[in-house]
Amino acid sequence: MFRGVVIDPVGGHRVIRISAPAVDHGRRYVAGLRVNGASRSASWLDASQGRLGSLDLSDWSLSRGGVPAPGPSVPLGTTGVTFTWPSAAPGTPDNWIPHGQRVDLPNQPASRVSFLGLATNGPAAGTAAVLYTDGTVQPVTVSFADWAAAPPAGNTAVVTLSGRDNANGTAGTGTFRVFATDPAALDTTKTVDAVLLPESTDKGIMHIFDVAVSPAG
Repeated sequence: MFRGVVIDPVGGHRVIRISAPAVDHGRRYVAGLRVNGASRSASWLDASQGRLGSLDLSDWSLSRGGVPAPGPSVPLGTTGVTFTWPSAAPGTPDNWIPHGQRVDLPNQPASRVSFLGLATNGPAAGTAAVLYTDGTVQPVTVSFADWAAAPPAGNTAVVTLSGRDNANGTAGTGTFRVFATDPAALDTTKTVDAVLLPESTDKGIMHIFDVAVSPAG
C-alpha cells in the first residue's frame, strides 16, 4: 500500500503532496477524489463536441456561437493592451487554472499588464508575479468576478454571451462574461520577461485565457 500521493502539475512550479499514513494499514483514506485544478481546461464546445467542454464544476461551458473565432486579437479599449483569443479547437484545453504556471512574453519594456479570464463557482482572486530580465519581481493582484455576474470595479467585460452549454447536451439561459482586469502599471525602465500566474486563488475557480502587456511609450 502507499503512504502518500505527490502531484507535480504540468507547467507549474508547485508540488502538491497528500499524506495518507494510515492507508498502508488497510484503512480507507477518502471516499473519492476529483481533480479540478489541471493546468488547462476546455471553456467552450459546439454541437460536434457534445461532451468535451467543461468550465465549472457542473460541466457548463461557453457557447461556441458567442465566443470569438479562434486566434483573433481582442483589444481592451484604448489601453494599448491587446489579447489573443485562444486558438484551441472546441472541447480542447484553452485556459489556465492558475497554480504558478509561467507565461513567457516578448522581452520588451511595457507600461501595463492585464489578464483575460473569468471565475466560476464564485469570484476568485490571487497574486501573479511579473518577472523582469534583471531578476526583479513585481507582484500584481489578479481578481475576476464570477462569469454569471456583472463586471465589478477592476473588471471590464470584453465578451458577453447569452446562454451557455452543458456537456450533457443541454443549454442554459442567462448572461455570461469573459473579463479583462484593469491594467496594472509596470516599471517602464525594465524589460518584461514573463508572468507567473497565481500559485493559489480564493473562493471560486479562476480561469485565465491570456496575459498581455501594453508597450512602453
